[in-house]
Amino acid sequence: MNDSINRGIPEMDMESFADYIQRMIDQYHIKRIDISRSTGISQYYLYKVLDGTRRTIQRDYVIAICCAIGMNVSETQHALELSNMESLDINDPRDKLIINSFEEGTTVYKLNDRLEKAGYPWLHVRRDMDEAA
Repeated sequence: MNDSINRGIPEMDMESFADYIQRMIDQYHIKRIDISRSTGISQYYLYKVLDGTRRTIQRDYVIAICCAIGMNVSETQHALELSNMESLDINDPRDKLIINSFEEGTTVYKLNDRLEKAGYPWLHVRRDMDEAA
């Protein structure tokens, strides 16, 4: 069953991913350029996603953006939900490491370092891929 129905929020009243992320950017007082720098996502692609003219198809992009903003786990889960991506699953070892990192407060660089040390792939964000997207 849809979580928006469970919460009594009609689907049409839910804000978009782009609107939600912009609200989080405002709340956390971070600049888009800083998100681009810390994630490795090109400014062009990031701005298209954040202004709603481009939908990201990469779950790791959403996680990286949330991490760069400094969002907590529940805020990140909501962003994944709004972008129609799988939520972070505590039963998945890679996701569990990501969840723990978010709970401790982390940066994209530190998260990728932890992922690499644990033998998992980094957050999949590459400039050369998003330029062509």
